[in-house]
Amino acid sequence: MRTRRYGVSRRPRKVRPNITVKVKPARRNGTCSGCGASIYKGDETAHVRHRIKRFHPTCVPANVNTPTGAAVPPPTDPHEAALASLVALENALMQKAKRLNYPDDLEKAFSKYSKIKEHVMRPGSEQEGKQALKLAVLELVKAVF
Repeated sequence: MRTRRYGVSRRPRKVRPNITVKVKPARRNGTCSGCGASIYKGDETAHVRHRIKRFHPTCVPANVNTPTGAAVPPPTDPHEAALASLVALENALMQKAKRLNYPDDLEKAFSKYSKIKEHVMRPGSEQEGKQALKLAVLELVKAVF
């Protein structure tokens, strides 16, 4: 005799991508996960299904379609690795400045670093770019540590 299985579907489920972004009106008030501004009921919002976050359509980050545990590929060029270290040191300086309530010496160090960074990004010659990169790393290390 056959046994009946109530409520169980034999059809396979559709395979959906695990990260989806849909733009639709907000059902309730809240805050944008990108900029932190208010979202009111009826405003257009971008809903990210994987992370369960709401953004203004203009605040959606560029890497929203990558899984949260996705590994960032390592830099292939020594120059790219040096630029990545500059970004990490700059973030450390910002965290230190926030924690210490933006003291004057850190502001001076950051303005000096910013001027040197301009030469790193747009060097006049290859040698000037290398030298500016060395100076920028030294200035940031002095400011952070």
